[in-house]
Amino acid sequence: MLSLQLMLNGENLGMKQNKMIIGITGSIGTGKSTVSNYLISKGYSVVDADKISKGAYNIGSNGYKAILEVFGVEILNSNGEVDRKKIKKIVFDNSNMLQRLNMAIHPIIINEIEKEIEILLESQNVVFLDAPLLIETELHKKVDKIIVVVCDKNEQINRIIKRDKITADMAISIINSQMSIDEKLKFADYIVYNNSTIENLYSQVDEIILEIKKEISDV
Repeated sequence: MLSLQLMLNGENLGMKQNKMIIGITGSIGTGKSTVSNYLISKGYSVVDADKISKGAYNIGSNGYKAILEVFGVEILNSNGEVDRKKIKKIVFDNSNMLQRLNMAIHPIIINEIEKEIEILLESQNVVFLDAPLLIETELHKKVDKIIVVVCDKNEQINRIIKRDKITADMAISIINSQMSIDEKLKFADYIVYNNSTIENLYSQVDEIILEIKKEISDV
């Protein structure tokens, strides 16, 4: 069991108070959001790393200021907002600029994630963290258990094509640009197979919830 990294007054929140942080990850199109939305419908809190990441670009935020330091005002659109398409274009073929962006923005995003989780843990025993880059950004070190959502490759490609309205070649290129699902599975405590019906998916999540509740009660 990974040791919970969030600390309060120098003490480990999870181990001291029978609380757990559960990470949810997977590759694009495997169904992470479906799992997260189901957990929310069951009354659980899910911290959305993507949402926090996008918020870090808001005008006046610490992330906004950090991005300006890296790219300058040329990265802004006519409304003074960060033009994310410009950033993607710059960092796509420039690993140095991508590294500078990550070094500037990731600590800010991770800090916001930690703060949100810590607030939720004050009133809840279990908090879920939905983070597509959970492992890549080392956020997996901040959680106690990891759920990896997987599906068949062809199903994954078809979902991406339908959702993002792109070609199969583009979908495959995006998948190949990410950490492989096999690599992510090395970190998994629970695996959710999203190849069948939505009812089957929910049933798997329900079983995981029962196991988590049992583990907390046994601590």
